[in-house]
Amino acid sequence: MDGWIFQGGFPQVSVSGGGGAYTVRQEQFRYLEPGATSWKVPMLVRTEDGVSRVLLEGAEAKIEAGAGLVVNAGGDGFYRVSYSPELLADLGSRLADLDASERYSLVSDTWASVLTGDTSAGEFIALAGALGDETEPDVWGAVLTGLGELDRIVSSDSRPEMQRFVRDLVADAADGLGWAPEPGESDRTRELRGLLIKARGALGDDQETQRMAGDVWRRHLEGERFDAEVRDASLGVIASNGSMDDFKEFLDLSDRAANPQDVVKYLRAATAVPEAEAAERLFQMVLDGDIRSQDSMWVLALLLGHRENGPRVWELIKANWDATLAAMPPQNKQRMLDLLHFRSEPAIAADIEAFLATHPIPAGDKFSKQQVELMKVRVGLRVREADRLGEALG
Repeated sequence: MDGWIFQGGFPQVSVSGGGGAYTVRQEQFRYLEPGATSWKVPMLVRTEDGVSRVLLEGAEAKIEAGAGLVVNAGGDGFYRVSYSPELLADLGSRLADLDASERYSLVSDTWASVLTGDTSAGEFIALAGALGDETEPDVWGAVLTGLGELDRIVSSDSRPEMQRFVRDLVADAADGLGWAPEPGESDRTRELRGLLIKARGALGDDQETQRMAGDVWRRHLEGERFDAEVRDASLGVIASNGSMDDFKEFLDLSDRAANPQDVVKYLRAATAVPEAEAAERLFQMVLDGDIRSQDSMWVLALLLGHRENGPRVWELIKANWDATLAAMPPQNKQRMLDLLHFRSEPAIAADIEAFLATHPIPAGDKFSKQQVELMKVRVGLRVREADRLGEALG
């Protein structure tokens, strides 16, 4: 127990083999260079023969077990699991045998393994493609988190294929839920409906979903009542494909909002509009004090992390460094780097790292270094996967 209490971090357990004979190896989970820490890892393992307990005490152990292996059965273990390509493909073919917690852990751990370079983006795509009939919003959230990050690195030529993949993946589940809740429907089902509508219309660039979202939103503004998840998902779809007219409307709605929650909601929508002019105007509003000080850092974070506008916003931040820092509360200045990891373009990332090394944020040095490290992880992802991602989607 002391090894878990007094050592930082947690292990990743790699699993390989088959035919009843498996090898498990542990290493400290790290996104970049490997760590040297080890643990005594209690594992719950399930096969077609039943459930057993295995204690991984050293770096490696052999497991004699039947087919249908699931490591971290139940999903409660405090460690990540990385399966060999063959075992991952096998799990993807029998997802019905896994409970919701196990499916969530499988998707989350596989995405983490993609970030470390131990699993390819193509293998994650294959796993995601097997989850089209998923009913748990947490599992869908993990799937869409990974796909959303891959959408940020895929080439412009291959992006339509990524969007098509998302549309095909969510189509059956989204069509089954429709646009209106059924009587007695659970909050989780309502949450899932909103998640799928936004994924289909924004990440999937589905034209019909965008049209319907626009219709819902206009009718909402005219006073018609809609389920909150559908309403907010529709706003997200519109914002991600928004025009300058949409941008101006969001700012007007934020200015006239009756409560702080709506002020933030509409301002967030404004940051998502892909027009460069919108990003430049919001940046200037931060500097001019037209955006509340307590909102300035997250507005800058969303602008800096934007797929299209982020590079331009970084240039504006550099050129106005002192004024940018002055616009934010002293204790929160570093939070403008919350989405820095999305600037994974190698040249831009190198420029950011060099600039921050000579322009430290007051009281934010440790946080800045952590965010730069996460950015390097995504640079590695882009370098490894951007080209072959198109092949996996083709």
